[in-house]
Amino acid sequence: MRALSLFALSACSKMLGAMDDVQLLDAAVDGDTTPPAIADFSSSRSVPVAGETLSITLTLDKAAPESGQMITLDVDPDVIAAPVQLTIPAAESSTRFDAYPLRPSARFTIRAHAGESTKELELRIGGLEVAEVLADPAGADDRLQWVKLHNRTSLPIDLLNYRLKAGQASYNFTDMVLVGVIPAGGCFVFGGPVVSALNGDPTFSYAVDFTPDLPHGGTQATGVAVFDRNAAPVNGVVTPVDTMLIGRSNAAQLLGPDAEIATPYCGTPIAGTSALRTGGSTCVQAQLQPNVCN
Repeated sequence: MRALSLFALSACSKMLGAMDDVQLLDAAVDGDTTPPAIADFSSSRSVPVAGETLSITLTLDKAAPESGQMITLDVDPDVIAAPVQLTIPAAESSTRFDAYPLRPSARFTIRAHAGESTKELELRIGGLEVAEVLADPAGADDRLQWVKLHNRTSLPIDLLNYRLKAGQASYNFTDMVLVGVIPAGGCFVFGGPVVSALNGDPTFSYAVDFTPDLPHGGTQATGVAVFDRNAAPVNGVVTPVDTMLIGRSNAAQLLGPDAEIATPYCGTPIAGTSALRTGGSTCVQAQLQPNVCN
C-alpha cells in the first residue's frame, strides 16, 4: 500500500511538471513578440526658419529589444540636413535628434521607418517672404511693375530653386523662373526693366519684364507667390513657399503655404502705390519703397 502511494505521488508530480512546461510554452506563444512600431514622430516647430536648428523626436509604442531598434529616415538633402539612420538603445522607447534647415521650402515630408512601421512628419521651412508688390504703377503697367522679396534668414538664398507665380483664378497667369542670390537678411527687387519716378526708381537685383503683366487685385484677390521649383506634392498638392494676396476676397480659393485657403490681408492699392507687408498677415498701402529693406 505504501509503495502504491509513493507511485501515485511520483506520477502526480510528473503530471504537474508536464503541465508547468505546457504553461511556459503557452506563455511564450501568447507573449508579445511583435517588433516595436513608431507611435509618434514630431518636431519642436512645424515651420522652422532656414539656418536655425530644429529638434525632432521619435517615439516607439514599446521599448526597443535587446539589440536596439534601427530607424531609417527618408530625408530631402536639398532642404534639410538630418541623419538617415539611427538606433534606439535597448529598453529605450524614444530618441531625439537635431536637423538643420538649409533653405526656405514648400511643405515636404520626412519619412521614418522601423521595420515594417512607417510614420511621416510634415514640415515647411520659412524665411523667404513676398515683402512688397507694385502691380499698378501710375500710368501704364508694362515694364514698370516690380516685386520685392525679403530673406529673413541668416543664410544666403539662391533663387534658382524658386519661381514667381501670380494670378487671380490660379497662380498660373504669370509664371517665371527667378535668377540671383539674396544675401542673408537682405532684399531682392525684380521686374521693370524700366527705372522711372513712376515706379519709385528701383535698383533692380534682376531686371525682367513680367509677361504677362501682374494682374491688379480687385474683388478677387491677386495672389503673388514664390514656389519651390523642386517641391513634390504633399497629399497631392504643391503649395507656395510664401504668398501675398492683394484684393478683397479669395473666391478662387488660392492656397497659402500651409495648404489652407489663403485670406487676403492686403487691400487693393490705388495707382502709383504698393502693397507693403508689415507682418506675417498684415499689409498696408504704401509710397513706393523698392530700395528699402526692413
